Amino acid sequence: MGCGRTPSTGPTGRHTAPQEHALEPASFPLRVQSEADLEAARWGLLAWEDPRVRNRGLPFRAGVSVLTGDAAPAAVRGTLSLARLVRESPATFTGLRLRDGTVILKVERRGKVEQVRLCDWDAFDPERDSLQIGVPLDAIPPTLWTRAEELIAMMALPARRSGAGRSAGRKS
Repeated sequence: MGCGRTPSTGPTGRHTAPQEHALEPASFPLRVQSEADLEAARWGLLAWEDPRVRNRGLPFRAGVSVLTGDAAPAAVRGTLSLARLVRESPATFTGLRLRDGTVILKVERRGKVEQVRLCDWDAFDPERDSLQIGVPLDAIPPTLWTRAEELIAMMALPARRSGAGRSAGRKS
């Protein structure tokens, strides 16, 4: 990076204390975008990230195409609720509520990251609703299709072992 102000320094070029972000109650850490975060767009970020913080995960990126997610009633669809998926999936989930109310859900696993735009977050009940991903037909084949498949693989629950297979071959 060049001289001057960077995401980890203030206007004088000196390191500034990391800004605490307000959090909303959710089944995953859900930050609220602050006024100061709006300046992070100059570096392609939706929110400031302190590079000195260990294990902070990858930043929320601005200006990248994202998948769109909506609420789908879990009871009707027979799928896991978002809250249960967050609890049981090996992926890491974090969120950022933008100033316009949209929530960007970031899913990370094994160095991969995907962001999902949730425009109807206020109507979303994470304990009852599942996450439905929309893939627009922007091309044939859709360019976002592969990303949706990767997101599904990242969120996949570990395979459950059945008791029958483990006892096979044992003598009583």
